Amino acid sequence: MPEQKSDSSLWYPGRLFYVGLAFVLLANMLPLDPNWSTFIHMWRVETAASIFLGSTLIYLLLNQKRFSFRIDIYPEEWKFIVLPVIAFILWSSLSALWAPSWKSAVHHSLIWAEYLVFYIIFRQMLESGASFSKLLTVFVFTLVLFSLPAIVDYCAYLSFANPFTVGTRFAKYGEQIVTILPLVLLAVIRTRGKKFVIAGAGVALMWLLIFCSLGRVNYFLFGCVICSVLAGLLISKRHRRYLPRFAVLTALLIIVPMPLSLFSTTPATDSIAPMVSRLSDAEGISSSNNFRKMMFSVASLMIADHPVAGIGADNFGTQVNAYRERYGAAHPDDIALATAEDEIPEHAHNEFVQIVAELGAVGGIIFAWFLTGVAVVAFRAIRRIKSGSLYAAGAALGLGMFLVSSLVSSYSFRVMQNGIVFFFVLAVAAKLSFRGIRRESDSEMIAMSPSHLKLAFSAAILVCVGLLVYSGVRVSSVIIASRANQTRPLETARPLYDLAMRLDDENPDVRQNLGMRLFGNRRFREAIPYLESAVSIGRGPSSELSYLATAKSVTGDASGAEQSMASAAALYPRSPFVLTRYATLLKDNGKTDESADLFSRALQIDERSANTWRLLIDSGPKAVSEMAARDRRYSPVMDLVPKNSIYSVVAERFIKHPEEEQFSIGKFFTEEE
Repeated sequence: MPEQKSDSSLWYPGRLFYVGLAFVLLANMLPLDPNWSTFIHMWRVETAASIFLGSTLIYLLLNQKRFSFRIDIYPEEWKFIVLPVIAFILWSSLSALWAPSWKSAVHHSLIWAEYLVFYIIFRQMLESGASFSKLLTVFVFTLVLFSLPAIVDYCAYLSFANPFTVGTRFAKYGEQIVTILPLVLLAVIRTRGKKFVIAGAGVALMWLLIFCSLGRVNYFLFGCVICSVLAGLLISKRHRRYLPRFAVLTALLIIVPMPLSLFSTTPATDSIAPMVSRLSDAEGISSSNNFRKMMFSVASLMIADHPVAGIGADNFGTQVNAYRERYGAAHPDDIALATAEDEIPEHAHNEFVQIVAELGAVGGIIFAWFLTGVAVVAFRAIRRIKSGSLYAAGAALGLGMFLVSSLVSSYSFRVMQNGIVFFFVLAVAAKLSFRGIRRESDSEMIAMSPSHLKLAFSAAILVCVGLLVYSGVRVSSVIIASRANQTRPLETARPLYDLAMRLDDENPDVRQNLGMRLFGNRRFREAIPYLESAVSIGRGPSSELSYLATAKSVTGDASGAEQSMASAAALYPRSPFVLTRYATLLKDNGKTDESADLFSRALQIDERSANTWRLLIDSGPKAVSEMAARDRRYSPVMDLVPKNSIYSVVAERFIKHPEEEQFSIGKFFTEEE
């Protein structure tokens, strides 16, 4: 970016600010044990961001006389970026009035309010070209640090064929990389000597983070960025001199994955093989596409029910099971419903569809207004690509990559560090695009008066305090529940569970933990309300519904057990386990015709799996092992999926046939004093 003359009246942050920003972005790497995780909303970055922003704003508010923090906004920037974000925040807040979870709606509003604060701070800082390079360095530095454990995990996978989890742990950072990559590439090719080597190594490590996490979309978007930057260099005559360095950088990106093959244990497997397998895995691609189709169908049902106002901001995750059950009951033959049986879907995997589902047509129009501003920025940057700054075009390209990723990502703005990166790149694009090449006069700007600035600071500080309190209460509930899980006996732990539930009445995990602990102590009647409550506020894998049905069945509530498995069959109408489990329950309750129809459906979906599940339910794991050894129509017990459902069936076997438990490895049921 072009350097600007220093203005002593402006605030320029010191090193502590950049360290604090890095701390926010690296918050997920904090070595906490146990690894406390809150339901749907991830607290680490949100807490760190609230502390960081709040501290910065308080410092600025208390030191206004020492220097000036200016908020100067171009009229078009106000109209196309700031104003729609404010409207989006206000509409999200208003949705708390009708949302099933008003807390989630408030949470969504606070997140977006902090995004706006980050944007304003970045815009002020970018009045200095030095701040741009420092901010860019912070973002690259944090991503490089995340790449190191990802590479280690990938090498361990190649060496030991351990269960591959690096994708689920690190794929979210790919969105940040493809968003900021165009700016990074343009900055790197302008350096020389040692700086070019160091900066090139940073880009290579960012590429390895994407490479090792095996994200198909991230591969595609990374390649698009490389090709687009190359096209920009070719189009802009005054930037063609950077082509040799860009070629060197591209060659480096091709070479760096190759040494990973040294960690492969078999000649047939090299460092590229998992990537090739990932890209050519037709079954995996089909499953992924089916899951997204299912989420789209569920979101469409939400939109049909609440077309104008939506179900409430950030309420998709808490309501997805209720709408999936309705959709599954109406469309039991939809192949897409075979996915996510043992998971808890939290997002629609399409940011734009989720926004319309949660905030209705009104929210969709407001967000479209915001996207129009992004489009205006991109149009201006591309129009001046031959004569203007390539950084403007690079920023526009990064924004485009983020928005394309948002079409299929469950992260997007729902992961705060991703949103921070997006609004930084947006600040770069706005600075360069809305003013043209140079700012000619301050008269074009919309400036805030000192009194209005104080009011804005105070409101922003309250936002930070609000999100900090929200995250603090939620994680406190998780910590207390974790202590309760480790406390023996159960009666001593009960007050801790009660406190955790009072702190966060929307945390299904603590209810599930207490319910399963009561179940494990054969206190089935007491377990039922907790297991039911956990399902009603967001949980609901098939195994948990099976446990609930068992608890109801053994307490004599046959109709309640049927109802639980009927819900499971609506949620997972393509699950051989659920259909077989439900069919067996109906048969035990004397409904033989309905049972036969259900089991026939299970056989049509997967005959081998259905036969094995039925034998496991009727005769136990020992009978399955013996049968699988001599009859190919049956599979070994541990080949069944989902795995957690195996244990739910075995638990019921132990209740009905306690003699089987003494021959098992470990004990499911315990008696706590």
